[in-house]
Amino acid sequence: MQLLVQRHLPLSAINAICLSSPHSSFEQRPYTLKEASMTEFRSKLIHITIFVCLAIGLITHEGFAQADEIGRLEYVYNCSACHGENGHGDGPVAGYLNVDTPSLTTLAQQNDGMFPLLRIIQIIDGRSGVGPHGTIMPVWGERFIASEIEDRGPYGAEIVVRGRVLSLARYLESIQE
Repeated sequence: MQLLVQRHLPLSAINAICLSSPHSSFEQRPYTLKEASMTEFRSKLIHITIFVCLAIGLITHEGFAQADEIGRLEYVYNCSACHGENGHGDGPVAGYLNVDTPSLTTLAQQNDGMFPLLRIIQIIDGRSGVGPHGTIMPVWGERFIASEIEDRGPYGAEIVVRGRVLSLARYLESIQE
């Protein structure tokens, strides 16, 4: 299907190729009502599938770029004071803490080359009981939800919090060395 779309064939040609019956080139026989409704169903399904694939392609391309920017901004506003502008653990507040502030650029390296996305999400959120580097790190899940709950309600606020945490975690994944 991807090959057909890339060559810019009209939908009628795609339908003709995808929906052709094995009997169509050898013999002409009338469609039964069941075959006609199945053909119509397949045609609609193919159109919907093509539309969804194209939409997902556009959304994910723009969505990833936007998510990267949101994650970067979350990092700058909430993490860089301790972890530094580039995530090396050398932020202006780091010297005042009683624990070493870790570099966030080597998380994948410390995990056999795989970025520990779920663990990072749990550490950032902080509400799951996972204690980050000496538990001095703020519980961002609680802070984020407190700022959203009045406007969005409990369920809407939780969705926003999870989006912010995920964006931040994906940004951290993007700065791995």
